[in-house]
Amino acid sequence: MTIAHIINPVKVDSSSDLFKAQPVTFRTLLKSKKASNQNGKINQYLVGYPEDEIMFPQGFSKLPALGRSVMDVGNFSVTRKLPLIADILNALNPIEADYIVYTNVDIALMPYFYDFLFEKIASGSDSLIINRRVIEKHVSEAQMYAEIGKKHPGYDCFVFKKELLKNFVFENTCIGANFIGRIMYANLLLFSNRLEIIKNAHLTFHIGEDGAWLDQRFNEFDTFNKNQVKQALNKLLELNIPDEKRSKLLKLLTFVENFKKTDSKKGINNSKTSLSGKIWRRIIKKRLLCL
Repeated sequence: MTIAHIINPVKVDSSSDLFKAQPVTFRTLLKSKKASNQNGKINQYLVGYPEDEIMFPQGFSKLPALGRSVMDVGNFSVTRKLPLIADILNALNPIEADYIVYTNVDIALMPYFYDFLFEKIASGSDSLIINRRVIEKHVSEAQMYAEIGKKHPGYDCFVFKKELLKNFVFENTCIGANFIGRIMYANLLLFSNRLEIIKNAHLTFHIGEDGAWLDQRFNEFDTFNKNQVKQALNKLLELNIPDEKRSKLLKLLTFVENFKKTDSKKGINNSKTSLSGKIWRRIIKKRLLCL
């Protein structure tokens, strides 16, 4: 069994959280591969736009550059060159592998991450979603590895059979905006024989709780993704699927349709420092954990 792990590095300046997070991701991916008993069966890939390649570190395989972004398939008042999740995953089509791993570029791995995947797959789980741990900011990776952190409901690490990719329905959903984890979940739920969601394991971590997923500045991209996910879910619901899976997809569709980042009528303030903003983030996290 072989694994192809793909991430999407992006060129950022020092004001971005990714400026510090991405190098940690790169180092922990390479360390996890090196530490694995199956390291010869693990290949790690990078894909991005030509301007992003300056960020690509050594030790990974580079895939052909992405050719389009969400700006090519939607109308927006501000420019954000966000890749489509379908384009990132389909970049692996020519690659021979049994399983695909996709993680967000700010998700770091524990050294035993890959060995855990091999064991889980061997035990019968053909798809996995692994929720991250959120840790405090530290000066050393030893401290990052050591901290247990807090669980987080966000879906940002996905493992699945490569042969399933041809069945997935994404529409034009892009990364870097809300709902991307939900459409990944929907496809894995529908097309996997045994999807396992691992919510409370010390396998991946994210540095700090930035709350970027609640940022109001780029609402139009969240709205775009929301509509794309709704279209994709409706297409999936047209398929002949078991009642149990249909029920879960309908529940997810209802969640997406009703999801609001703020309740303006109640005057919810979404600033990172306000008490009301912190309370609102906790409310949304609880809703996500119920799915």
